[in-house]
Amino acid sequence: LARRGAGEDLLDVVADCTADGTLKVRVDLRDDGGGDGRRRVAATLTARGAGGKVLWKEERPADAAPVREGERQHRPTKNSPDFIRSDAPGITRIALSGRADGVAPWSAETPVLYDLAVELRSADGGAVLQREVLPVGFRTVTVEDGTLRVNGRTITVCGVNRHEHDDELGKAVTVASMEEDIRILKRNNFNAVRTSHYPNHPAFYSLCDTYGMYVVDEANLEAHGTRPMGALVSSLPWRDAIVARATRMVARDRNHPSVIAWSIGNEAGRGAGLEHARALVRAMDPTRPVQYEGGGACLYGTGRTELTDVVCPMYPSAGEHRVMGGDGGARPVIMCEYSHAMGNSNGNADEYWETIWDKTLPRVQGGFVWDMVDQGIKRVDAVSKTEYWAYGGDYGDHPNDKNFCINGLFFPDRTPHPAVAEFKRLQQPVHLSILDGTGALTVGAAALTLGVENRYTFLALDHLHFKYEIVSDASPDALASGTCKIMEEDATLVVRGLKEGALLAAVAAAIAARRPSPRLFFNVASSLRDDAPWASRGHVVSQHQFPLTLPSLGTVVARRAFMDSIAGGPVRRPEIVRRAGHVAVAIGGREVLGVDAATGCLTSYRPDADEAKLMGSLAPNFTRAATDNDRGGAELPARSNPILRWLYSKYLSHDVRWKEAGLSASCPPVVTCREIGAESFASKVHPGGVECVEIRASCVATAARGTAELFDVTTTYRVYPDARLEVDQAIVPRSAAVLSLPSLPRVGVTAVLHPSLTRIAYGGAGPHECYPDRRASAAVGVHRTSPADMHVPYVVPSENGHRCDCAWAEFADASGAGGLRVEATG
Repeated sequence: LARRGAGEDLLDVVADCTADGTLKVRVDLRDDGGGDGRRRVAATLTARGAGGKVLWKEERPADAAPVREGERQHRPTKNSPDFIRSDAPGITRIALSGRADGVAPWSAETPVLYDLAVELRSADGGAVLQREVLPVGFRTVTVEDGTLRVNGRTITVCGVNRHEHDDELGKAVTVASMEEDIRILKRNNFNAVRTSHYPNHPAFYSLCDTYGMYVVDEANLEAHGTRPMGALVSSLPWRDAIVARATRMVARDRNHPSVIAWSIGNEAGRGAGLEHARALVRAMDPTRPVQYEGGGACLYGTGRTELTDVVCPMYPSAGEHRVMGGDGGARPVIMCEYSHAMGNSNGNADEYWETIWDKTLPRVQGGFVWDMVDQGIKRVDAVSKTEYWAYGGDYGDHPNDKNFCINGLFFPDRTPHPAVAEFKRLQQPVHLSILDGTGALTVGAAALTLGVENRYTFLALDHLHFKYEIVSDASPDALASGTCKIMEEDATLVVRGLKEGALLAAVAAAIAARRPSPRLFFNVASSLRDDAPWASRGHVVSQHQFPLTLPSLGTVVARRAFMDSIAGGPVRRPEIVRRAGHVAVAIGGREVLGVDAATGCLTSYRPDADEAKLMGSLAPNFTRAATDNDRGGAELPARSNPILRWLYSKYLSHDVRWKEAGLSASCPPVVTCREIGAESFASKVHPGGVECVEIRASCVATAARGTAELFDVTTTYRVYPDARLEVDQAIVPRSAAVLSLPSLPRVGVTAVLHPSLTRIAYGGAGPHECYPDRRASAAVGVHRTSPADMHVPYVVPSENGHRCDCAWAEFADASGAGGLRVEATG
């Protein structure tokens, strides 16, 4: 607090405000020789808002005995803020206490603050010599029965590690950017921040108090990489610095209700310095737990040593994480770091959250994703004048860690990575389920009912508005929509008035020009009924999608025949055309498809008289651009060590192993056709058994460097009288190198489309990028996009843009004409 030049000044105020309304206020006064000691101290608690109702007030003389070094309960080092030298001016400590009735407890969901004013007054109470006002929240943090509790209730930590970073100002972050960070996190269902790995700007904590964000406040201590681990924190000359960094953090931030735990550092091993720091932190503030993780998953107990009140592991596997929660321990399990968000990453997060939400494992309470923001700095290339985000080495700095600081959920300008949607979905505070356990909803009963689980710790669901939509993967338009009623008393969501006949008619109309058997889904979303400080009314808080069945759908939707387009007209039989090095199919004298006899790959596909839309290829594809996790750090300079190189090539880097097996994106396998044949056959899907043509190419994919045969590839092309093309591809691994890989980078095909086809619609999961291990947030439906919009410009270019569960895709030009449609038949 501010100090005055003469007389008794307010030096420090410590307010302990618990959830039951109890206040304990400690005021330290400093007598610098100018006062006579006859002063009064008054404390007043008022509600915020109009009127500022006084909820509690106490006043007393400043007559307590001076505090001297020998009267302390502990003896910090000389750099600690609680240390008073024997030759220092007198410090008078005043204690005030009481209870404020009717106060609302503070939590991240209900961040209610009050103003505590502390005044130093003249002896007669008439003159105010100094006045300090601090916001306070009434909340209690405990560890009980192995769980971390706020105000007596077990919380779920939906957290992220946050570095202070601005892509133009570096570490000089503005208050406005801090506020926006908190708003962004709240909008994506995060409720906690770990200040990795240093205390943040003081304004950040005030914003967390105001908006509602739990904080694990971490001391500025890390000795990662010292050998042996723990050498620095065991060194006596370093002890004062270690202790000072922890205790100064506590002294500065202990009045913030958002701070629910202290962290005495990160990845520094174990030693006496940390033991001393922990003891002093606990003595200064016994109201919060202390945590510490000493060195990563392989070292120092994975956050389970005697230095921590919370089991705070770093990057456990999903299986290890679950075991920790069920091992019978007495401490909460909250991951201090998990799901390293470097580039295109964050797969399998759903496995962690399945464990976190498991009610049979109450000690498992969440974690902090590493980390929030890609720490790139905005630069402009001197030659191309292109703006980009720079990282290690871009400034001519050596040594450097390259892009190891580019590991956030958000781009440096706070644009979200697609993975942000995944965490928003997994952390959402409302969970819906199908009550009968069938895995799908059925329309036909009087009402459609879902089970509801309120995953808020303190809030009810009445601040949310629920609505539903029935959608298909055949039409972008909803087949039905409306509002839902939440019955919190019996934990159900009820939708009434769904008429099967009306839905069947809507389905039939929607699929007239689409798939004959569409997938139907029941979507439910909740949104804010009113504006919140961090989001506007209508902001979507939770989303669910369930498969939906209509019992009579099969009898209403007629099966679409392949030959509808030529019904009633003359049937034109596909004919085989053989030329040197080429096998083709012609219909009515016009070549519609060609296959290269040397590679077994498509050379062109032209189903109508217009310019070819599929210009070739459909070649088997076994490679892709590597992600940061694929590389696994193998490119960092430290990997020049031959032993580390061997470890990375054998065990740690997928990318290195792929390249050694012949699966390099820059030098992909070469496909050679060994045998190709063509024959006509009678189509079973056309009345009268009209002949169709089948071309079968038996190929082998060989490593581009060397002679290793990696895969057998058999591709079958079937051309029907309406120029419809059906392609099947069977792939069998051959080489021992491929068979020994833990995974393959890709198994697919490459298609070359006409450049005019820039409008894309597809029936599948979206609208954003998703992968088989990161698709909880992607809803199946009809999504419209473009090649540019599908691209995700990760700071380090990598594999991107994937979409899952696609039943069909259409490609058209800017006018919507000249399209090409692809359907999955399996």
